[in-house]
Amino acid sequence: MRELAGLSRGEYREARELLDQVVDELGLPELPDDDQAVWEVVVAYARRLVSGAIAPVDGAHAIAAYAGSLAFPEPLTTFAFLADLWEDNAAKRAQLEQDMVREAEAMLRGMGD
Repeated sequence: MRELAGLSRGEYREARELLDQVVDELGLPELPDDDQAVWEVVVAYARRLVSGAIAPVDGAHAIAAYAGSLAFPEPLTTFAFLADLWEDNAAKRAQLEQDMVREAEAMLRGMGD
């Protein structure tokens, strides 16, 4: 653990290896890989969007921001599209926000949530 604490930000690979070792030694569940971790963040934003904890457009922007790191899967690109439309169409914002909520609900259902 001391080694892990002493690493700099630029030593990501070493940190990941040491963290995996610490997790294993402590008998903790395995850490998710990078893609799994990003999907967890996306799902958390979708849940917050659906629950009303964050504005639909803020949730859509947050979800869309992760699309590139996951090779632009369809559900995430839809959020980028809706967020862009929201920015460009003030008169249709209420409808677009409803669409964002529906898309988040559908994505969560599709993931078994």
